[in-house]
Amino acid sequence: MMTIAEEFEEKAMAIHEHIKLEQKELAEQVQKFENEKKQMELRNKIDEPILELNVGGTHFTTYKSTLCKYPDSMLAAMFSGRYDLRKDQKGRFFIDRPPKLFEIILNWLRTDTLSIDVEDTAEKKALQVELDYFGLSNCVPDHLKKDVEISEHTTYRLKADRFKVIAPRGWSYQCAGSDAIGFKVNTNIKLHAIGLFGSSNSTAEVIIAKGYIVPPNPQDILVKIGPTSYSCSSSEPYEMMLPSPLAVQANMDYVIIATVSGGDTPHGTNGQWEIILQNSIKFNFFKVKGNSNGTDTVRGQIPRLIFST
Repeated sequence: MMTIAEEFEEKAMAIHEHIKLEQKELAEQVQKFENEKKQMELRNKIDEPILELNVGGTHFTTYKSTLCKYPDSMLAAMFSGRYDLRKDQKGRFFIDRPPKLFEIILNWLRTDTLSIDVEDTAEKKALQVELDYFGLSNCVPDHLKKDVEISEHTTYRLKADRFKVIAPRGWSYQCAGSDAIGFKVNTNIKLHAIGLFGSSNSTAEVIIAKGYIVPPNPQDILVKIGPTSYSCSSSEPYEMMLPSPLAVQANMDYVIIATVSGGDTPHGTNGQWEIILQNSIKFNFFKVKGNSNGTDTVRGQIPRLIFST
């Protein structure tokens, strides 16, 4: 027969176990609510800008964050706010590309799934062109690349780095001069971005032109970007995206001119006048007259070219 003390202890233990069970159930309910809240926030994105697009005559509506899912892509650069994009009569951003293929890309950005007929060779090739155009080829996961036959040769993120050594500081822009470098390449490429060193408060205007004259003749200017504000916290260059890929023809002279303002930045040393990539793509760099801030093949600014073949 249990004593009063033993009965009391047994009841206390039962109450304690009941409270623990209720606490566990409550914690599970709270966690479930938090998970649901996060899912709703992700799905509704209440504070996210909604963008209206006109792609080849077809209307699309999506979140800005969807288009900017891969920050290094050309598509993200287009909607970064750095560029003025053309709009149609209804105020929708106009992109002159095939709407059917853009829909496949947009749904992939939304769901991480590529809905494509893997037996349709023509569609796969066309999709590869669009992924390259928007700078997304390198963003496709490996397990999906085989479906669209993306090869390393057509991957977007090929880089030509001019310098072997990066000095942490020491490049000044107080005289409002321009840094410039000439280049040519032995095969046709598409130029997607220019790497620039920067500080925490840099601003740059970039011009790409045919020839090797600085300043270039107006009829030779191919691309003009900025002025664009940007920030670099390390010696890794800031990649300034071109509004659209620039077709660079083999064995022709081109010049890149960067007019930078702001604090002192890193700069390159031990420069290479010739770079060979993938055993066959050869870049040659050369000093140009009229370069007023000191950049040449040995040291200075404009450390990187980002391109595809």
